[in-house]
Amino acid sequence: MNMRKIRKIVLLMGMMLLIGMCACNKQDEGGNTDNGETAENGENITTTISDVEIDVDVVPTGTFIEEPEETTPEETTPAPSSDDTFKYLVEEAGVVIVGLSEGTVAEEIIIPATIEDITVVKIADEAFRHNGNLKSIVLPEGMLEIGARAFDDCSALESVTFSDTVTHIGNGAFSKCKALTEISLPDSINSIGNSAFADCGALEKVILNDGLLTVGAYAFSRCTSLTEIVIPDTVSTLGSCAFYHCEALESVEVSRQLITIEFGTFMYCKLLKKISLPDSVEVIEHKAFAECINLKEAYITDVVYFMEKDVFEGCTLVTIMTPDEAYAANWAKEHGVRQKNYY
Repeated sequence: MNMRKIRKIVLLMGMMLLIGMCACNKQDEGGNTDNGETAENGENITTTISDVEIDVDVVPTGTFIEEPEETTPEETTPAPSSDDTFKYLVEEAGVVIVGLSEGTVAEEIIIPATIEDITVVKIADEAFRHNGNLKSIVLPEGMLEIGARAFDDCSALESVTFSDTVTHIGNGAFSKCKALTEISLPDSINSIGNSAFADCGALEKVILNDGLLTVGAYAFSRCTSLTEIVIPDTVSTLGSCAFYHCEALESVEVSRQLITIEFGTFMYCKLLKKISLPDSVEVIEHKAFAECINLKEAYITDVVYFMEKDVFEGCTLVTIMTPDEAYAANWAKEHGVRQKNYY
């Protein structure tokens, strides 16, 4: 019911009350008539509501009409359900695994494809964080995402089997998994979050998939056992310090979709001896190859138009292989770095 109708009803009721009071007064003086009031001279006086002009925008003094308030039910975070192995939430997109059931200790975990006949789509943020017992994990078909820090500091984790439906690995998802030695990513993955595999000191082999688009900052930083990496040509973003302090890294193949080599991307890769940048690269940022103390040859095309002054800081052995007329040649001359003409 709107405000105007409420006001009109209130006024009508008030007028009817006034008329009733007048009728009672006249009844005391001259008696009742069927038509309402009787004048002292005996003539009937008929009064009707239609004779009164009502302003529906005026509320009588002392009357307050309040609009009803809309009530919104309070949002509450549902408590996770659990079965014999897992705690989980059922969300609109599907089931989210949030951890192990109370009292469950497991070295090998196989995540089910469904729970309650609903597809398991995600491992929640921090679901298995600091689990020192876990040695292997198998992810099911239908799984889409691994949450941030989901397996962070699982210090005994040696093996991860990804399904070919996973599309995203969250920030820090496998950081500090110090027993992990090898990772092979399925073609479904399109993004790797910041620090996703940082500080995996035993990680020797990483196979990045075709179809991968983004590698986050510090994604493989301090993977001190990693010896080689091929960055597929589908990768267009390689975050800053992505391979920072990968001290055993000897061989790198860079994506032909990369435009920028970001800050510190290969900083402190002490065993790296040669780097060849594709002709997609236009910019090389601060300290991209700083402290690569064994770097001897850096092949840079004439497409590059900007390099920070400290790109090769601490690389005392490096020679820049580039055409004499290229920007990189002038940069080398300006910064006292050896340069050799190369086509």
